[in-house]
Amino acid sequence: MNKYPPLLSTRLKIPKPRPNYLIRDSLFARLDSLKDFRVVLIKGGAGSGKTTLITTYAQERNLKRLKWVSLDKGCNHPLLFWNYVAAALGEFSGSHQDDLLALFRSNFDKNQLKDLLIQTINLLDQDQDIYLVLDDFHHLQDAFLLETFEFFLQSMPENLRLILLTRQEPAIYLGALHMQGTLMTIDHDDLKLDQESAYRFLTETLQLPPDHPPLTEMIQLAQGWIGGLQLMGLQPKAFPSNVDNRVIADYFTKELLATLEAEETEFLVATSTLPDISKAMAEGLFPHISFEGLIQNLQHKNIPFTCLEEKEGVYGCHPLLKEHLMALFKQWPSAKQSHLHQRAATLYRDQFQYHLCLEQLLLAGLYHQAMELIMSTREDLTLFAYAERIPVSEITENPDFLYQSFFYHYINHEFQRCTSLYLPLEKRMQQDPVYFPMQMSRGFIEADHDLNALPVLPMDQLEALPLLPLTKSYLLLRDAALLHTRKEFKEALAYVRQALKHSPKNNSTHLFFAYGIQSQILEDLGELNQCHRLYQDMHRMLSVLPSAAMHHTSYHIGKAGLYLKQMKCEDALYCLEEAKNHLLEPFSNASLGYYYTLAEYHFLSGNVQDGLSLVQELEKHPTFKKLLPMSSLLQYVFPVEQYTGPLVSSFMYHYENAGEEERSLDSHLVCADVLIHRGDDAQALKIINEVLPKARKGKMKLKLIQASLMKIRVLLKGLKEKDCQREVQNLFREAIYYSYEDEIRQPFYWEKEVLHHLIQQFEGFLTKDLTTDEDRYFQTLLLEFGAKEKPLLSQREQEVLQEMSTGASNKEIAERLYISTATVKTHLINLYGKLHVNNRVAAIEAAKKRGMLKP
Repeated sequence: MNKYPPLLSTRLKIPKPRPNYLIRDSLFARLDSLKDFRVVLIKGGAGSGKTTLITTYAQERNLKRLKWVSLDKGCNHPLLFWNYVAAALGEFSGSHQDDLLALFRSNFDKNQLKDLLIQTINLLDQDQDIYLVLDDFHHLQDAFLLETFEFFLQSMPENLRLILLTRQEPAIYLGALHMQGTLMTIDHDDLKLDQESAYRFLTETLQLPPDHPPLTEMIQLAQGWIGGLQLMGLQPKAFPSNVDNRVIADYFTKELLATLEAEETEFLVATSTLPDISKAMAEGLFPHISFEGLIQNLQHKNIPFTCLEEKEGVYGCHPLLKEHLMALFKQWPSAKQSHLHQRAATLYRDQFQYHLCLEQLLLAGLYHQAMELIMSTREDLTLFAYAERIPVSEITENPDFLYQSFFYHYINHEFQRCTSLYLPLEKRMQQDPVYFPMQMSRGFIEADHDLNALPVLPMDQLEALPLLPLTKSYLLLRDAALLHTRKEFKEALAYVRQALKHSPKNNSTHLFFAYGIQSQILEDLGELNQCHRLYQDMHRMLSVLPSAAMHHTSYHIGKAGLYLKQMKCEDALYCLEEAKNHLLEPFSNASLGYYYTLAEYHFLSGNVQDGLSLVQELEKHPTFKKLLPMSSLLQYVFPVEQYTGPLVSSFMYHYENAGEEERSLDSHLVCADVLIHRGDDAQALKIINEVLPKARKGKMKLKLIQASLMKIRVLLKGLKEKDCQREVQNLFREAIYYSYEDEIRQPFYWEKEVLHHLIQQFEGFLTKDLTTDEDRYFQTLLLEFGAKEKPLLSQREQEVLQEMSTGASNKEIAERLYISTATVKTHLINLYGKLHVNNRVAAIEAAKKRGMLKP
């Protein structure tokens, strides 16, 4: 069986024109200029000949690259509609056809649709014309669906032509196309038959005798309406006096049904609720019938059927007749209707037609079964679209579906629906343990709610709840994300790892989501090697499982951030360019991470003005209104602005007025940096000394390295060498120890001036206890940040050499430089080695030749 449950194939079939169809010469002539238009809008009532016009034209003109989607009310959902469009256009994406459909079937986030549509457009063959017919477009009324459709209209390739068949004016904006002259409109009056065409239709298509007496009366009564002519042609004996289309339709459908046996009428009424009539469904609902024999009898009695799939034996009846039959079905007792829907649902489920099964379950009011089907069919995430039609009162009685549907609606930004799920449970979530996790959902629907006040259910209590493994996994990941925002990294990691134990291994979307949260936590901790390993797993999902392709942007932005922390700017740029290919709207919520990381890249690459321009744009976004959330980026900006100006003042204002829970370690260190440049070393040191134990306790490598180097800067600025040498060494070794394995370079970039100072004054002393790996890593840091015309001798060694050239003894040198005699000896050994000599006289001579001695 295919990985994804099948779509209704008959929706994608081009209706077959009836034999002896009428050639609409004037309309065909207009359609011959089809290539000059982007959209063809054909508007007319039921039975006006819209469908027949296009099917006959396509056959007469041999349009090979034409695809068809027959729409109904069940398609009025963004996820469902675009699934069918993707299936229709997939043939024109070459080898990507299966991947394209998988992209849509594995997505249940409506906000990803524009991204998916861009990918679809990019995959389409653009060498030859493509024609896509959307039949019964008037069924599409969902506002978000129509928004995505307008986006598609604006973005679709030049070789794609849309043909919209509708009974009424579509609820989309077509004014721009009209002004550009790229919209062709054929309306109801254009579709009407003149008397000559009506006569030909009756005699050639319906094959009524030319001398049949009522022909003239039929033509006058129909007034050009081809549907009326067709119905009258089926029963050409009596006519209503009223010429209204609806009266004609009702009259003749009743006349047609009056010729049927009770069993035949029962069959037609029962199957009118189905999208089509197939042999499997007909014999499943009516086991005693002979399907082929019944269809032949009905056709013999002039029931207007269309064969949709000849091989499979699938039929559809005329839309006017179908509407009348559905009205009769609604007159059945509700119990009888429900029983029919339930039987149809069972048959569809056995055929793996889960979308159709859900439709019937919902019509029958069997909501519990519908919820169970949605949760059990994880391959096709679009099934969650049907959750919107399940009453809240039913959902709240099913805790598993409650939590999963809350997640679905939250992902789709349907916060009102989230609120409707939350409010009825306010009392129960205080009393019934299975609803306890719902308490923290309040923070997701109230923008001003304090996230730190939300309760996180202890892991053992959550594990004890009678919930499905997948539901527990969702809840654990939700709590992990909350713990992450609170900087409780250890606990957050534990929740993610427990969630992964419950995650289905074949659900790539869920795994990708979990790995994404885990990688963010590990990145904040500075565990960059672990992050890279996670990204390798995520990359395999992107390259092998197209269901994760929608996450390309977040994947590449995340990886770019890792590379920047390691100062691998070329690798970061590659990732940013890959992410850019999937961006839609500049500075939208979805693209903030991209621009934030791009700004950081510009600063690290020396493109300061580009970085500053992006920071100015980011400042305008509500997310960064208080500046604290962009603290890590401001570490690049403030040095450029020399720690003065309105941006610095605004940051300090927000920092000083923020609660402790709003202040991140990044913001603490940025504040300390500003204070150092204002000369307030004592207050800066106080902040740094508060950050260091938190970073050590939480094993947050990045902040520990940065705080250690910043403290060294303060110590060197305010204290004499002999007073801080030991503490400087400890802080330096700590910074090297926590950075070398993960190749963390970014903090050394920020504190490169400190590194320069350390190299000149403390190199030999600092590095003597480093391990081989640590020393090797330190040497790479020197090459990157400490080699700006680095002198051969450190500053202290230069001072010892200068004193030695005066003839001073070791003791005199020690007294003059305020260091010990042992330290003088150490410096002499170092400078002898660097000058390649073994005594004082030779050292002074070599130094003179190099110009290292002051006159």
